[in-house]
Amino acid sequence: MERYWESLSPEIRSLICATGAEISSLGMLTKLGEYYKNDSALKRNGK
Repeated sequence: MERYWESLSPEIRSLICATGAEISSLGMLTKLGEYYKNDSALKRNGK
């Protein structure tokens, strides 16, 4: 789980932290990470 977390950009880590979600599994973290990686608003802003 830590390895995946470290692979995320600081912007995505910040967004995940801002959700306030209690992440208890790699699957949940991966879902959130992929969601924000694929978020069209982030892509438009060049992040």
